[in-house]
Amino acid sequence: MIAVDLYFLMNAAYDLTLLCVVGIVARKRLYFGRVLAAALFGAAWSVTALIAALYFVLPSCALWIVKMITYLLCPYLMCLIAYRRNINVMQKIFMREFLLKNIELLLYFYVAGALISGLMLLLKWSGIHIPSWILMPVCSILAVFFWRYITKKEAQEKQIYEVTLIYQGKTFSVKALYDSGNTLMTRKSEPVHVLAPSIWKELIGEDPWKEDGFAVPYQTVSETSVMPGIYLDEIHLKEKAITEKKQQLVKENSKEKVLVLRHVPTGLGSMEFDKAGECQMLLHRDTFD
Repeated sequence: MIAVDLYFLMNAAYDLTLLCVVGIVARKRLYFGRVLAAALFGAAWSVTALIAALYFVLPSCALWIVKMITYLLCPYLMCLIAYRRNINVMQKIFMREFLLKNIELLLYFYVAGALISGLMLLLKWSGIHIPSWILMPVCSILAVFFWRYITKKEAQEKQIYEVTLIYQGKTFSVKALYDSGNTLMTRKSEPVHVLAPSIWKELIGEDPWKEDGFAVPYQTVSETSVMPGIYLDEIHLKEKAITEKKQQLVKENSKEKVLVLRHVPTGLGSMEFDKAGECQMLLHRDTFD
């Protein structure tokens, strides 16, 4: 019984570390309760699979099913529990579109596991004796830095979108930058996008506080303050064709995907984001979750 307890705790600690690495690299908001629940779920399945293998004689087909659950289904569900919100219908998690959308998280899970395990083996083979409870976090930190170095998610961090804003009958088309550093939230934990002054002044006038809006708390290195905000009726996001190759693909594909967000909390910024006018809006990092 003690061995099973230790096995459960070791697997829970490893899965928790692994999910944290996945969240950091994929730039997902870390909710500790959700990540912990996913880690405990994975550890519980590991114990179940171990007991089934030790105390029951399973046919080869059953062992194959157990392995598929262990290496495919269980990690997939763990990623959903940890980082996917607003899953109201359980059947949705196996829909083709939703499955394809979350393949990226599953791949992150596998790569993170391989990196952490590989680094732990390298340190052990090099003769460096470090306790496991220290070795795992150290290897996880090294894996994060190594992964970020080789992947350089600049393509997503600097992705430009064509956005149509709709507010009280007014319509504006602007260029928006997906900003992975934008973590602004309303007091109701709603993600907040930010508009440049040149745009919001055309929407509401010179005074950002005279509309029936809300205050967005934010913190800089030197101060804590609030930013005025309003709720836009709708925003429509369409990916901007940046490169010539991408422009060709867009021309060949007449069905452009447009994301429609309604009742969108939007902060009113105090300065322009780009002097050249290439960006008039900052999208929240959770825009596409």
